[in-house]
Amino acid sequence: MTTKLMAFAKNICNLKKHCKTEEATKHSFVLPFFQLLGYNIFDPEEIIPEVDCDIRQCGDKVDYSIAINGEQKIIVECKHWNKNLNNYEAQLRSYFVATSARIAILTNGIEYRFYADTEKPNLMDETPFYVLDIENLTEQSLDTLNLFEKQNFSEQKILAMATELKIIDNLRDVVFKELSTPSIELVNYFAKCIYGQSPSKSFREQIRPLLKKVIDEYCSKPLETIQASKPETETQAMLSRVRNILSDVVSPERIQLDVGKQYASIRLDGDVWYPILKCKLTDSTKWIVICQHNTETDHIYGRISDRRYISSVDSVKDFSEDIISITKKIIQIKQ
Repeated sequence: MTTKLMAFAKNICNLKKHCKTEEATKHSFVLPFFQLLGYNIFDPEEIIPEVDCDIRQCGDKVDYSIAINGEQKIIVECKHWNKNLNNYEAQLRSYFVATSARIAILTNGIEYRFYADTEKPNLMDETPFYVLDIENLTEQSLDTLNLFEKQNFSEQKILAMATELKIIDNLRDVVFKELSTPSIELVNYFAKCIYGQSPSKSFREQIRPLLKKVIDEYCSKPLETIQASKPETETQAMLSRVRNILSDVVSPERIQLDVGKQYASIRLDGDVWYPILKCKLTDSTKWIVICQHNTETDHIYGRISDRRYISSVDSVKDFSEDIISITKKIIQIKQ
């Protein structure tokens, strides 16, 4: 899927000028996208067009319903490629409640917004749990799309991911707010740690700017890019371990590290399409994914669902044979 999806994404820009209607967007952008995910767009029992969602008796129909094994799983509402999707979320929400699907997609063929009902059953969440920009594909977006491939589709896994991503977003907002402007509760907490009791109002007002100063000094970088020092050090250590494992296979400088928001990737030549290993190393969780070769599509992939939990960075040595094997395969493909 990866190679074909990448080629399709690159061609989107050339197709825009020819897609002057919503129907043209559906046929040139949206349906080919789902075809790349393994769905039979010519089977009206799998990709079902114009599905009734007529609770209000206004003739409402959602553009497509995707069925797997005869069960409605996803509804898809499409707009022209130059439309702002913010204007159509309410429309999709009204359709969602009239179906049995728990996943909905709102798209203009370039931006794909994925929704679920993680907060209240059969009511679409206010915000999408994932947004894909087809013109700016990343390694992480390809990982997410793997869950939506027909052959891999699992409603349970997708809903679990949706819940996790929404919790992460909420936590990120709370942490950012607390670090930017410490709340009374946070001030009280640190005061109790120091003095063993809650401070008076006047003392609390004295502590608050000092706490903010300490936070800024500790972070020493913009809040949006904060990463704890220990995970960053362990990630660098992982890079060193992998380079040592591959010392007889490839020169160390070709093994490069890219640290993302959710996990880090170790790649050959830093190429996004040739990951060797993915990892997440924090105090609470440590895991790795050894990437694999898809013989049918000839691309390299690593699904986060295949992660292997480890006790320490040194545990990666137990997977040396797999790491060497996939690196040799990548070198062979690149030749």
